[in-house]
Amino acid sequence: MKCQIRRLFFFGGASCYKCCRKYCNSSNGRHKTHSFREVQALTARTVFGMPRRMDSGYDANRIIILIAVLKKRLGLPLGMQDIFVNIAIAGDVKVKETSVDLAAACAIVSANSEFICPKDIVVFGEVGLAGEVRSVALCAEILSEAQKLGFKKAIIPKGSLKNLSYKGKTEVFGADTLEAAIKIFGN
Repeated sequence: MKCQIRRLFFFGGASCYKCCRKYCNSSNGRHKTHSFREVQALTARTVFGMPRRMDSGYDANRIIILIAVLKKRLGLPLGMQDIFVNIAIAGDVKVKETSVDLAAACAIVSANSEFICPKDIVVFGEVGLAGEVRSVALCAEILSEAQKLGFKKAIIPKGSLKNLSYKGKTEVFGADTLEAAIKIFGN
């Protein structure tokens, strides 16, 4: 079976396997040092009666919620798909930040669809049950660090654009809903 690798960066068919890789940014507790983590998603039609939802490095309950939001708000046919999400972290550590939501959702959509993740994009934001993208703290610092690492584009919560003091070269797109973020992400 064929596996299509896709890359995406974040803060924070029935006959083939599809997977997506991306990087995320996460802060280190009180120190607020930012490290970008790779996020991978793989979807494949289940061969069992009940599809599996597996995660590594992220909260399993958040993944189940994100899948439900993607099914309900975007109408994605994920009901009979096994979905695997991995956030590359050394050791047995889990990312607990909700700012990873948007990147994980984009990775799942990309893995389930036929578009390839751009290699030079960073994505971060919390996703709510209604599909809204919620603001996160320290956007300017995250974007500055992303620029240093060579990211050309960023998708961030639209609410974070209001007071954004970032003036770097990374092109910033604001999304107020998951659907809007996916449209930006797919272009």
